[in-house]
Amino acid sequence: MQWPTSGTVTSLIGWRTLNGQRKFHAGIDIGTGTGRPNVVAAYGGTVRVARDQGDGYGNKVVIDHGSGWETLYAHLHEIKTAVGASVAKNQLIGVVGNTGHSFGNHLHLEARLRGQTYEALNAAVNRRTGGAIRPGDPINVDFPGLGPAPSAGYFRGLALSPTTGQGFWLVARDGGVFTIGAADFFGSMGGQALNAPVVGIAAHPSGNGYWLVASDGGIFAYGASGFHGSMGGRPLNAPVVGIAAHPSGNGYWLVGADGGIFAYGAAGFHGSMGGRPLNAPVVGIAAHPSGNGYWLVASDGGIFAYGASGFHGSMGGRPLNAPVVGIAAHPSGNGYWLVGADGGIFAYGSAGFYGSAGGVTLRRPVVGVCATRSGAGYWLLAGDGGVFAYGDAPFIGNGLPFEP
Repeated sequence: MQWPTSGTVTSLIGWRTLNGQRKFHAGIDIGTGTGRPNVVAAYGGTVRVARDQGDGYGNKVVIDHGSGWETLYAHLHEIKTAVGASVAKNQLIGVVGNTGHSFGNHLHLEARLRGQTYEALNAAVNRRTGGAIRPGDPINVDFPGLGPAPSAGYFRGLALSPTTGQGFWLVARDGGVFTIGAADFFGSMGGQALNAPVVGIAAHPSGNGYWLVASDGGIFAYGASGFHGSMGGRPLNAPVVGIAAHPSGNGYWLVGADGGIFAYGAAGFHGSMGGRPLNAPVVGIAAHPSGNGYWLVASDGGIFAYGASGFHGSMGGRPLNAPVVGIAAHPSGNGYWLVGADGGIFAYGSAGFYGSAGGVTLRRPVVGVCATRSGAGYWLLAGDGGVFAYGDAPFIGNGLPFEP
């Protein structure tokens, strides 16, 4: 593991007295003075918590690293990730803050093994330098049983070529675009510098182009896909997590993890969850085929329907084996599919169930779902480029050869 931010250690793990009460302090506090530096993941894994749960930690992120290990990052000013996200070591997850039960800007860092505080973390603090640490420096203690840092997965989304229905595009986190089957290549950001990772792709309805979106709201338009605006370079309350094209091809919607909607071109604004409390972060968006509405889905399977988009059911409040990571609309506009990171499928309204990867051993989590033109099938995409085809969705190929 590595240190996740810069600053000076101001408090260690152990018993202490605050306001006359003796309490156990389960983490290491890293003070940052008046500064608010970035916080990165100490190790790769899957985000299990990314919100304020009212427990005194304020805005917090908890990452599951496997083998019983997890890390907690508390009192954040901003959260820059979402539940269910696969993060790599050194990937941005938040900004140091002063939320919850806190007395100044600092990061409260905990390491836990099978739910128990790992007190050996104290030994990693170099008292000879006054506890000063730098991000990226190794945490020099043993973490028994901790395996190699899991990969975050290379691929981030897929989009069907609307004209042929026999090909699709895959997009990677570095903006690389890969064509499978009858889908033409129009350009990519692969090999070019990005301010933020790419998180999604939407096809132009003509099949002659596509848009890519980055987590900072930046838009990259190729082929017939025009540029209608972006959030790149502008402040966001939460990272952008998805994009949906307007059926006219003259606009698109972006959605943030907080449920905020950004509408451009012919894409009208029909409502959002921005500024409203969420039980789990939003992870995806699907446009109504009429262009007069959209659905948002949260990682707990909750559905938010706007405009002409009807509510047909959700997994909100029900137990899940894995977080929901995506949504696809039925071509009739009368239903939708949700997909979990384990490849589980939840079908509502006119959207039929044709199979799932739930229970299948996956090398990387599933990251998205795409419906066939008929609505009688769908494809699932895993983070390693693996593609699973169900119903009338033919198996055309996958991105496995392209994963670095």
